Amino acid sequence: QTEACYQAQIVKLGEVPPDSELIAIAEQFAKDHGIDLEKYGPAEVDNMWRTEYDRMVDTGYAYIPESMRVVFPLLIEGEPAYDQGGGKMGLSIGVSVKQKKVMDVWGIGDQTYVKSSYAGVTDESAITNYLNNLNGWPVHIMENVRGEGQSSSTVPTVNVTLGEPTVGYALFYKQTGMTSEELYIPSLIFRVEIKQEGEMLPYRNTIVVPLAKEMLESQTNGGRP
Repeated sequence: QTEACYQAQIVKLGEVPPDSELIAIAEQFAKDHGIDLEKYGPAEVDNMWRTEYDRMVDTGYAYIPESMRVVFPLLIEGEPAYDQGGGKMGLSIGVSVKQKKVMDVWGIGDQTYVKSSYAGVTDESAITNYLNNLNGWPVHIMENVRGEGQSSSTVPTVNVTLGEPTVGYALFYKQTGMTSEELYIPSLIFRVEIKQEGEMLPYRNTIVVPLAKEMLESQTNGGRP
């Protein structure tokens, strides 16, 4: 209930172990508990929190997670798997910063898959059109938000450029009636890079473009990439 108690409990930057130590703790936990890592790539520490930390003018108010996530990326036919936000899928192990012990594990499951045939995306313009219209929907909505007695709000835009894409499998969901399927589809993974000096990265630092024609069209027509 006191400020001293609060300060004693929050995580300080100097308390965060190096990535190598966090990975070693996670790997030892997997070994001790018989978790098979054969279908996963080398472990990586999710340090996305550092992006927000570095943005803070006063880092004294910055949030540092109490538990760091060590991710063992799922590999399908040797290629990494991603979620639709561009983050790597796989086995995620949370390691407590203060206790240096594993607190939770996510992603343990049967990694058996069935292959499907489908028409691939061969038209480059379909990809560029998808990218050009990627964020049109939320901006359009925001520009029509009106407060009482106020004109419509103005949404600032930032010009970004995309790096050379890599190819990997990305997880998409297909709803048919009451059945939902999880589909890992070959996709282009673009890294978002800031083009204007002084601008910060947006909330999305990767863009995923599915290379199955049916899925690309459904994502485009659905208005939610």
